[in-house]
Amino acid sequence: MSRSLEGKFAIITGGSRGTPSPSLSSPPSPRHHPTNTSPGIGEAIAHNLASKGCSLLLNYTSDSSRTRTESLCNTLSTTHKITCIPVQADLSDPAPAVNTIISAAKTHFTSPTTNTLTIDILINNAGVSKDRFLNDPSSGPIDPAYFNWHYTINVLAPLLLTQACAEYLPRKPAHSGRIINISSISSSLGFTGQSVYGGTKAALEAMTRTWARELADVATVNAVNPGPVVGDMYFATGEEFWKQMQGFQDNTPLSKLVDGEEAVEELLSEEQKRLIREKMGGRRPAFTREIAGVVGMLCTEDGAWCTGSVIRCDGEKPACENCRFAGVTCTFTITGQPRKTIREQLAEAKARVQELERFIAGHSLPGAVSPIIQLQDELRSVSPCPPMSLFAAPSHPQDSSDFDTAFEIFKQHLESSWPGTTNSPQRTSFHATVYRQTGTVLDLPGFLARVTESYKSQYASISPTVTSPQWPSYTLIQQCLDYYVAKSMYLTFPVVDVPASQAVLNALVSGRTEPAPTTADKAHLFAFAAFITKQNQHQPQFADTDPDAYVQSVLTLVPKLMLELASVEKLETFLILALHIAPAGYPQQAQILLSTAIRILYQLGGHRITALPESSPTASSKSHSHLRAIFWLCYSMDKEMCIRTCSPPLIHDIDVDLDLPQSYIGSTTRSPQPSPSSPSSFYDTSKPPSSTQQTSVSPSSNPTSTTASTPATPNPSRRPAVSRISANSIRI
Repeated sequence: MSRSLEGKFAIITGGSRGTPSPSLSSPPSPRHHPTNTSPGIGEAIAHNLASKGCSLLLNYTSDSSRTRTESLCNTLSTTHKITCIPVQADLSDPAPAVNTIISAAKTHFTSPTTNTLTIDILINNAGVSKDRFLNDPSSGPIDPAYFNWHYTINVLAPLLLTQACAEYLPRKPAHSGRIINISSISSSLGFTGQSVYGGTKAALEAMTRTWARELADVATVNAVNPGPVVGDMYFATGEEFWKQMQGFQDNTPLSKLVDGEEAVEELLSEEQKRLIREKMGGRRPAFTREIAGVVGMLCTEDGAWCTGSVIRCDGEKPACENCRFAGVTCTFTITGQPRKTIREQLAEAKARVQELERFIAGHSLPGAVSPIIQLQDELRSVSPCPPMSLFAAPSHPQDSSDFDTAFEIFKQHLESSWPGTTNSPQRTSFHATVYRQTGTVLDLPGFLARVTESYKSQYASISPTVTSPQWPSYTLIQQCLDYYVAKSMYLTFPVVDVPASQAVLNALVSGRTEPAPTTADKAHLFAFAAFITKQNQHQPQFADTDPDAYVQSVLTLVPKLMLELASVEKLETFLILALHIAPAGYPQQAQILLSTAIRILYQLGGHRITALPESSPTASSKSHSHLRAIFWLCYSMDKEMCIRTCSPPLIHDIDVDLDLPQSYIGSTTRSPQPSPSSPSSFYDTSKPPSSTQQTSVSPSSNPTSTTASTPATPNPSRRPAVSRISANSIRI
């Protein structure tokens, strides 16, 4: 089979890996610079093109690189049956260097049949970099020699070489030549100390776009924009530079270090892997052959319809659709603050924990022996006025029957539902798009002002009600559990493990204290009662409930809840709170609660299909199935919120298992089974529902009296919707 670049000829500047750059530790001089942008990129490109059948001219600078370049050429020639010629030419003096390269190309690659030279591919890879700050205290201010050194090698040399090669580019077929310029993310991200280097790469990218137009008939011209690359130069830059790069690396999905990966074991030393884990947040730079693969693709026919582009091969996420549709640049900001050490983070966390412990020291949880908790008794503590401070706090969620409150809630939702912020480029572009498509100016503030004026002129103002915290009774909680099972609500909202929750409730009703119930045990029941009554307040049994008051009471437990170890009940509490307040005008607060729930989910292993090895050996597969059901609910909420707010997701697909449950497809093709008396049956749809009776609290005044009851069976004629896959409707 013919290779994709068989018979082609390429020139690569900086075509072999030199010794570690002395420019990192010594001042530059016009005759002293590294052989290529990131040691190893040029060599990796040479290997890639040679494997495709392309003959090569490898340029190198100094005598110190001669032996390695000649050895590389011999290896490539023997291995891939091509012609490879090393040529020494110092690009810090570009005019004679370009003449040397072109003369060598004519000598070795002129066609004996046509007596002409054809340069099919030019890779402008050579470059130099040495960080220097404005008025640098150690190296001195940026001077003309430093400036000219960078611009001569990084800008003038590729310009003169491209100009010299232009007349030798292939004329037939049209635009079959290839010019690839190796740039850097420094051209756009603005790293400190790289005023000059970043400017040279920005200039190279600007020339790329210009050359793409001027040479369109004979060649495509593109730039490749690598991020951090594995090599001696990167590992020699030190911790300060790694800290500066950490924000970029943390947003790079492909950079996660995976032990055991073939490339990782082959190309990284144990010391380099240690540095990546301990000093770089577990995020590795790219391997040079990964960059070379992108360059190699652009050199083949597969890259024929790509020109004038800067190709990002830095492992970063692509631009979001919102920015692309709005016609604005999608960017992110690298954090300017260095990452704190583990010791510093632990010290700060300990101080915060101690502060919270002092704050909540006097607050006790609801007693387990009373069905209805008296709030005033619970608010007594050693603090001088905790009841006053609690009742003086604004009600959450606020009463939306008041126009001003509803108006503010609407504006908060609206602010989270379109691009950018007020007066931002994204918002300006959005308004421009609306005007361009409709011919109408979108004057939302004016519209809202007119709505407010019209409403208040017709209706009298209503004083908003202030909700006070109130604990739900155990009887109400039992009714909520029964209703949840009877209506098969787990299929849509898998927010509690009913058998486990029933066991906790039974323990509270009986007054059992061994083991003592945790804050999470109680909080998740109270939050669950608020969630069910809020969604079903039209039902007669929930008509007189106050779900917002129940949520208020749960919110008072959050500080103490945060200090408990991760548990399913703690996870359920935060998830229910997020579900409850998100539609009530608190999207940002709901996102914070959801982020806490997701972090707990990770700790419990719910992001994986199989349970974590360190999880409890007594944990059943059904309890892990419950965690997976919660995972899908969190996943769908996170995706909805990040799309609505144009913000990064809390759950990254690369870090989790996204295989749908095996029973998912089956559950959409048959009528649902009768509601099981034990919600654990939800986890295994292959088993018929149990007929075992369930113990529940009788709706009498005595919470300790129990009766046996069987939940109602839903209408078997109801069929689940099959319109599209939704994480919220997955049947586990």
